[in-house]
Amino acid sequence: MMKQHLNYGWLFKLADDNQKFQEIDIPHTLVETPFSSFSEKIYQKKGIYRLTFDSSKEKDELETLKSVLRFEGVMVSCEITLNGAYLGKFNYGYLPFEVDITEHLKTKDNTLEVIVDGTEDPNMPPWGGVVDYLSFAGIYREVSILYYDEFDLVDLRIVAKHTGEITFEPILINKQNERYNIYYEIVDLTTNKTVTSIAGNKGHVENITPWSPDNPHLYKVIACIDSERFALSKQYVFGFRTIEAIGEHLYLNGAKLRLIGLNRHETYPHIGGAATKYLQYDDVKILKDLGVNFVRMSHYPQSKHFLNACDEIGLLVMVETPGWQHISKKKEWRDKHLDNVERMIKRDFNHPSVIIWSTRINESPDDDELYIATQKLAKSLDQSRPTSGTRNFAKSNDLEDMYSYNDFSHNGTNKGVDKKSKITKTKKPYFISECNGHMFSTKVSDKPIHQDSHIHRHLRVLNDTLEHDNIVGISPWCMHDYYTHYQFGSGDHICYHGILDSYRLPKLASHFYRVQKASELIIEPAFSFNIGDIAEAKLTPFYVASNAAYLELYLGEHLIRRFYPDTKNFPHLPHPPFRIDYFIRENFLYRYPKIKKRTANKLGKIFNYGAINGLTNIPKRYLIYLGLCMKRFKLKYDDLVVLWNENIASWGSEASYYRFVAYNENGEKIGEHTLSASKTYDYEFNLDKDTLVNDITYDTTKLTIVKVDNSKMRVPYDFTPLKVNTEGPLRVSGGSLHSLHAGAITLYIHSLYKTGKGIVRVNIDNKEYTFTINVTKKGGK
Repeated sequence: MMKQHLNYGWLFKLADDNQKFQEIDIPHTLVETPFSSFSEKIYQKKGIYRLTFDSSKEKDELETLKSVLRFEGVMVSCEITLNGAYLGKFNYGYLPFEVDITEHLKTKDNTLEVIVDGTEDPNMPPWGGVVDYLSFAGIYREVSILYYDEFDLVDLRIVAKHTGEITFEPILINKQNERYNIYYEIVDLTTNKTVTSIAGNKGHVENITPWSPDNPHLYKVIACIDSERFALSKQYVFGFRTIEAIGEHLYLNGAKLRLIGLNRHETYPHIGGAATKYLQYDDVKILKDLGVNFVRMSHYPQSKHFLNACDEIGLLVMVETPGWQHISKKKEWRDKHLDNVERMIKRDFNHPSVIIWSTRINESPDDDELYIATQKLAKSLDQSRPTSGTRNFAKSNDLEDMYSYNDFSHNGTNKGVDKKSKITKTKKPYFISECNGHMFSTKVSDKPIHQDSHIHRHLRVLNDTLEHDNIVGISPWCMHDYYTHYQFGSGDHICYHGILDSYRLPKLASHFYRVQKASELIIEPAFSFNIGDIAEAKLTPFYVASNAAYLELYLGEHLIRRFYPDTKNFPHLPHPPFRIDYFIRENFLYRYPKIKKRTANKLGKIFNYGAINGLTNIPKRYLIYLGLCMKRFKLKYDDLVVLWNENIASWGSEASYYRFVAYNENGEKIGEHTLSASKTYDYEFNLDKDTLVNDITYDTTKLTIVKVDNSKMRVPYDFTPLKVNTEGPLRVSGGSLHSLHAGAITLYIHSLYKTGKGIVRVNIDNKEYTFTINVTKKGGK
């Protein structure tokens, strides 16, 4: 089998638009949307794609080859014509499909037309009811032609266990029923050395390195086949790993597995789902940096590039069939669900990162007729992985290998999760597939007390999940804010449910995930020194994410107190948060040496209570004690005012700042972090890479702009406008006019088909910033 990529040089126009065709490349979104506050109807229309191309094969070759047009993803449906021949209507949405074009393909000057319809189709999942996410539209994944000989290898399904056992299932075209011999060379991709050769479709490989998230060791197999007339070889990447559901637990390579992950949508500002390989890989890197070992593809199969990155970087995956709550009674809809499950499993079979097939429609009611058929189908295709499916109700019928449930029981004051026994009596593994999310929607621009509650909810749910050995894991809702229909979200078509924003930039809660597995020192206070953000300008307790053994908090140069991780409230977290709930300097009574430590501690407690709760709310018993101390130590009211101003009111003064000093277990200082009120501002620019490489598709880089204050904190109420212009072979998604969103923006910069030097000019606050980006192609200029 040979492949010809068809991703450059397309022409496109909206069907209802009188404008001329414009040149575009694939992946492509039918309509680039604004950042927010747009109707989903703006892309639910038809678009016309045209491509003129030559076949990569000569005339005599085409006469003997089977030619297949393959689309990795077209949303929602499309009608295809090649050289005037109508090939049919196709509606596969989130999954690939193929069209036999053997009878219509010419060597030169082929004209391919694809009319894409972005209208949601109630006759296929996930539609038919309301859906809490947007699908967007367009030819949003790659296009190619596959050329097959009369005898050819179409696919190879590999089951490779951590013990070294390996089996192969070749999928062949063999029109003449030719005899053939097949053998497999196993190559270690780390050393690039051949490990062994296997004759036949079963074997055992000695001294292999199993694949795992901590050591994502990959191999490739070269399948070599000799028939009576043909000799061919093809390569596939795989990993040796075993995933098993035994009793109430999951086991990876024989070891008990605990999943800590997040849900991920595959959509971005402006471009919807039309994300390049670079952006897919980037999301996996972000998830790994957040310290999770697992991702649930909610609620549809996602890009093969994302899965390749999970294989290479080390992230466990639950792949989910398209859907959201609704199950239709129509045969067409139900057949499409089964077809989706089959296509999903066949496409993603060889990925070692994929450990679970989620074969139910997300949050759908029980439908034993459909789900018995689904389970039977899944097991006929793959017995090496467990199946699952997400419910949002208890006591569901137990048909899959793992029971998944969306536990939204936590309200901020109760236990983080329900016990397994309350939800199901199954003795199979039990997994919490969603939690938090819509229960406490949080924006970057929400005030500190709201952010504090957001952090607490995530910490509580994570901690309480880890308390239960019979809960195999958790994937909170969700990785990042995402786009949705008008029935959901915050009135701007965005659900602010993520621990990251839409650009994948951090909210405060994200630091408390990252710290759990970080090797580098982290000191991230979830606090604002800006008193206008807090009612009555009071001090308020706050969390600090840190993996230090302990922290010392200073007001300026004056020590307040030493703080330790909150193991009392969060005993099951690897790195519990620090709870900063005391703000009075250790030496606050330095003018009064006669006051002993015990009395000073009590007075400090009273002052701290007043700082947090307000002077008018100090309990009577505290006021009586304070009065007795005033009498005993001859303190005047003015003396108390001075003490208050030095320790509490001074936090809003010109000179006040907090300093967090971190120490390790040996008492050695390992770092510090300073935090003060926002006084000065600057822009931080981060260009991910300055060279774009055109390969089978165009390339992308990200330019992130964050407005920060003097403490290097993102300025959450800033929406400064900016203008972006490009020169050379570059384009920016979303047009030229943008604005910061809660103090930040990520610009998606793409290469054009040409090579050469490109310039990006960003004008913000009457100042121009220039970035040079070179565009090359694979193999050189």
